[in-house]
Amino acid sequence: MCVCVCVCVCVCVLRRSSSRYDVVTTSALDREQRDHYSLTLTCVDAGLPALSGRVIVDVQLTDVNDNAPSFSAAAAAGTSPPLSVELAERNAVDQYVTTITAHDADLAENGSVSYSIQCAGDVLRVDPSTGVVRPFTPDLTHSLLI
Repeated sequence: MCVCVCVCVCVCVLRRSSSRYDVVTTSALDREQRDHYSLTLTCVDAGLPALSGRVIVDVQLTDVNDNAPSFSAAAAAGTSPPLSVELAERNAVDQYVTTITAHDADLAENGSVSYSIQCAGDVLRVDPSTGVVRPFTPDLTHSLLI
């Protein structure tokens, strides 16, 4: 027997044995879309008069690492131009250049992001937790794409 619980999810009650049933979803659930469901299950016997019992099942979805981090619109690869940064000559080591930011829709550890720069040589470095970009060496006169 299949029962639509709400517009968002349908479940089927499948008989495993004479007294055991499984409640299964008919489509995938996504915690980022909705993290909690409350199902009301009703059992009716075949007697006359028919008697019934009801139980509420609260379902809390746990997170899986199913979302990649996304960068702010200005730096999102493939969707907009890369972030362009110009450094003045005679800049100081550790002079602030820019901050890159990303967000991950997953929860807790699955949603934490860290930053790194590849192929920047010894020119720039990024703080892995804050995304702050700073020169690695003084006196850069480069125009860089991050």
